[in-house]
Amino acid sequence: MNDWMALWHKLIDWYTRPKTLAVKLISAGVALIGISALGNFAGDMLFKSQEIELRVSGSTTGGLPNAWLYGIGALGLLLVVLGLILAWQDRKQMQRKCVIVMEHRGLFPIDTPLASSLPSTDVGRREELIVDVREGIEDGKLTRPDIALQKIVDSRGDLKRRLERESPEDVVLVYGGLNAVPLTFLAGLLLDDESHIKVFDWDRKPPGHWKEIAIGGDDQKRFEVDQRSEGNQGEAILALSVSYQVELAAIRKTFGDLPLTHLRMRELSSDSHWSSEKQASLAMQFFEELKRLAACGFSRIHLIIAAPNSVVFQLGRIYDRRNLPPAIVHQFERTSSPAYPWGIELPSHGVTAPQLVYRSRATTATEQQT
Repeated sequence: MNDWMALWHKLIDWYTRPKTLAVKLISAGVALIGISALGNFAGDMLFKSQEIELRVSGSTTGGLPNAWLYGIGALGLLLVVLGLILAWQDRKQMQRKCVIVMEHRGLFPIDTPLASSLPSTDVGRREELIVDVREGIEDGKLTRPDIALQKIVDSRGDLKRRLERESPEDVVLVYGGLNAVPLTFLAGLLLDDESHIKVFDWDRKPPGHWKEIAIGGDDQKRFEVDQRSEGNQGEAILALSVSYQVELAAIRKTFGDLPLTHLRMRELSSDSHWSSEKQASLAMQFFEELKRLAACGFSRIHLIIAAPNSVVFQLGRIYDRRNLPPAIVHQFERTSSPAYPWGIELPSHGVTAPQLVYRSRATTATEQQT
């Protein structure tokens, strides 16, 4: 039964997907050959029972001249041949195409692989690059961020090696995942030099599925300044509230009285981020605020972000490691003390590689582990 259902779904997918020129030519050719074959059709049909006997005869002879019918058949055959040639060329081109799917599996278990959810328009052989850190998850908490960090760093090298094997014009790069905020931000930063990436996020509305961040649907809602830090030296905090409100009390308990800037969406939502234009605008607001803090003279920025995975990824891509102050992206753990127990210091002009930073309480120095 399952095999039949799978076959049925494949037939539906084939029928509904955009038709290539090759398929259109073959379909038209077969139709013309059918018209030619039926041009001189003749036959009888007999229905017989105890009470009645019914005979039906049919013939199409005397219709179109034979020369026309032969011409239609020849044209149909030519179209089929041309379609098969184009289909063969399309197949060769598709074999060159490569869809690299980078999926980060983190805090939430998802049974549907990202690679199996891509639209049929993404043609080519598919290579999965899965980064799974769930072996360090206990009660929804990442217990071994050091291992997870190393996996994120290693995945960048793995991706680079795969890309070097392919021609740039033949590669489609897809990213999606559900991971801890610091790891997702770092992934975006490490992939900032890739010109185009198709980004997917997990739509949590039942029954749950992968959904692409696509063009259109921008609701024009942007960050508003809840409060803004002023100063000219030392460290500062930049907090962003997109899907949830950041815990301001927990921030103060963890970081003390460091200057705090808070940008928030007026309406917090986990389902209003599917527009690529909106995400680009939010990322630009974030970037401009970082530049303002740099101009104020702050030497280090602590980033606190409550946002969907794809938004965090886009924020990481826009972070300028060469010109902005060094930054640490912190992880929120509601039941921990402090509530921001660890973070990742991003690579920058002063930091050659991402480093894990642990924090005990506001009055102590952070312990760094490379």
